[in-house]
Amino acid sequence: MRIAVPLNCFSGVAVRVAPGEKPECDRVEVVLAHRDRALDVPLHESAPGGDGLAEWKSWGRALKLPLLVEELDGRRSTPAKLLGLVEVGRPRPRRRHSLLAGRRPRFLVKRRTGKLTASTPVLRGEREIIARN
Repeated sequence: MRIAVPLNCFSGVAVRVAPGEKPECDRVEVVLAHRDRALDVPLHESAPGGDGLAEWKSWGRALKLPLLVEELDGRRSTPAKLLGLVEVGRPRPRRRHSLLAGRRPRFLVKRRTGKLTASTPVLRGEREIIARN
């Protein structure tokens, strides 16, 4: 049976440790996580030392979904990036007026720009730029 589920119905890309074929060999699974566990879509499966985490991050980046970690009891949570008690996230834009970046700075707006007129003298054929006495 086939079911078409839109991508925005999935809660994220989850990584979990599942039991392997032998009791001592576990495996890492990357799944497209849905609220209903029956609709989870397996994306990748590897050994614990394999590239499961790299696949997990690349699937999350490609699908633009949050990364989730599934605990052994079945709870799913986002991996928190903490630096002490401060949560680390994306930096905020530094310039508040980034839309005006192509314009002149405020302190230069007050000054007039130089204007060439038809009567401005143009010196040609001179040997030096700086006049000396």
